[in-house]
Amino acid sequence: MAYNSSKGPQTHGDVQYEGDPAETQIDFENDFVAIKTNGLQRLIVSGSYITASVPISCSVGITASAYVGDGSGLTNMTGISPIATYNSSGNDRIITSVNSSTVQGEAGLTYSGTILSAAGQISASLGVSGSSLRTATTVIDATHLSSSLSLSASSVHTQAKSTFLGSVGIGTTTPNRTLDVEAGGDLPQIRVTYSDNTHYTDLFTSNNGTFRVTPTSRTMQVDTGDANGGNVEFTKSGGVKSGGIAWNTSNLDVTLFSEADLHLGAGGLTESMFTIDNSGKVGIGTDPSTHTLTVAGQISASLGVSGSSLRTAATVIDTTHISSSLNISGSKFYGDGSTLTGVGAGTMSSWTLSADGGSNQAITEGNTVDIAGGTGITTAASATDTVTVNLDDTAVTPNPYTYASITVDQQGRLTAASSGTPPPITTYSNAADNRVVTSVNSTSVQGEAGLTYNGSILSAAGQISASLGVSGSSLNTTATVIDGLHVSSSLNISGSRFYGDGSIGSLDVTSLTSLYSHMTFKEPTTLSANAGLGEVAYYGSEHGTDTLAAGKLMYLSGSTTGSFWRYADADAESSSGPVQLGIALGNAVSDGVLLRGYFHASTLGDSSTFVTGGTCYVGLAAGTISFTRPSTAGDVIRAIGHGIAAEKVIYFNPSYDWFQL
Repeated sequence: MAYNSSKGPQTHGDVQYEGDPAETQIDFENDFVAIKTNGLQRLIVSGSYITASVPISCSVGITASAYVGDGSGLTNMTGISPIATYNSSGNDRIITSVNSSTVQGEAGLTYSGTILSAAGQISASLGVSGSSLRTATTVIDATHLSSSLSLSASSVHTQAKSTFLGSVGIGTTTPNRTLDVEAGGDLPQIRVTYSDNTHYTDLFTSNNGTFRVTPTSRTMQVDTGDANGGNVEFTKSGGVKSGGIAWNTSNLDVTLFSEADLHLGAGGLTESMFTIDNSGKVGIGTDPSTHTLTVAGQISASLGVSGSSLRTAATVIDTTHISSSLNISGSKFYGDGSTLTGVGAGTMSSWTLSADGGSNQAITEGNTVDIAGGTGITTAASATDTVTVNLDDTAVTPNPYTYASITVDQQGRLTAASSGTPPPITTYSNAADNRVVTSVNSTSVQGEAGLTYNGSILSAAGQISASLGVSGSSLNTTATVIDGLHVSSSLNISGSRFYGDGSIGSLDVTSLTSLYSHMTFKEPTTLSANAGLGEVAYYGSEHGTDTLAAGKLMYLSGSTTGSFWRYADADAESSSGPVQLGIALGNAVSDGVLLRGYFHASTLGDSSTFVTGGTCYVGLAAGTISFTRPSTAGDVIRAIGHGIAAEKVIYFNPSYDWFQL
């Protein structure tokens, strides 16, 4: 099937069969849905009726709250059933039991013959299986996971260049832009660092929306790349320019300009002391007026008089009100009207009367609106502001009817009713609340203890298998949710490939776990003792004489039998100089070795103390980190990081340079 895009967006368009799109369709019209074959609408489902232009034949029983017609085409209306009441019936609804004599159709759980649809959540204790799992925006099948929504997980692994289609969020699962970096606190969200690891610029957005650029130097430059100079423009939403600064390098001119009025202030942001409007007029201490120069407190009389108020013998106009002993006239008056006198009476404003049919009527002063009844409806005016609408009685006698045979007129009223013949189901076994009913044979049904529906969740004690996939507003397990907004999991997400919208390519992550476990983004000052985050390795083996332990400074030693992690020691160049360094994160290689990142160094070597901002080195004691630089002949000096916080957290970034005393 395919969406007929000419009828509108996919969420509103028609569905057509690709093999015969012109004649076989599902039409979505105002207030009804129609199934079309040979170009004609055969079955129409509206809010009140199901209408067919051809006979309806079904191999199982058909139930409904009402049948419209003379009943001449109904067959197989015989048999005895213990089910006395069938509530909430509707097409394709799955029937569940209420008690031993009552069942109900579930509006939130339907089966069209090929698709089982649930309005709520589907829960299966043994999982859900099928050729594919689908929601309105996500597909998981045998080849890939594809979604138009955000993808979130506890970790995502990549080894080389990666392509992400859509928006990427760092610190957020709901990015609002192509790249959205979010973090709270006082640390900047982004740092751009020169290769010397000393000079950098921080980019920071505060909790009130203020954007701050903080370079390590005291200079910020704007270079347009044009030898003649350039412009710095101030814009608002949509890129609309308000003003800016322009400079010309040929004559060293600098111009401050505005698209409207230009204000110079003192004493705070809101204090405008000097204003040039867009016509060239100047105001000092006040807004410019119609004069070339207006100064607060002074009188300018070349073309008139301006000031804080205008006065005549009978009238005062100032910044708070207009007061006069004379009559005041105007097109409109504002206020509560309590002090207005001499104001003439008004007339009623006209309004429009409209209904489901007929033409709209304009109601003006003096008109009377008559609310008339119709077929089976009578109206009565019972008070100055009340009209009562009554539904007229019919000839049907109020009575309880079983297996009722009814007649409904064109207005939907019951005009005839009588008890009818019981349905063909004679046995209903294993009845219990919320159990889904399945057939045993042509006259018997049973409630399934392992398959229940509580009105929002379909629960299966075993496995759910669907040859054409499972669809719904969300798919849930105990650790993963796929719904109409995102794919979210507290577990790692793995697959042979991850796909975006398919326009560029895919990301192959099949070999990630062979090198790195994960990259973690969090606040480093919250690390617990001897814990780290950053680039972590899991290769190499533990050496028999140098036992791994969290916090030990190690170097990677190679031999003909393999590579081993051994204690780093500044006493020898071979164990501290031209070697790869790392900090053990546990008692085994499987716990990880930190190659670069943040580490809470709770224990230091050489009796040194932690120095915030200080440089740390390979220690003289085997396997230790020290803030004391080696000073004895033969010792190796190799910087491995810097202290960044009073919580004894260091940024571990071993230098590639060293020298021996």
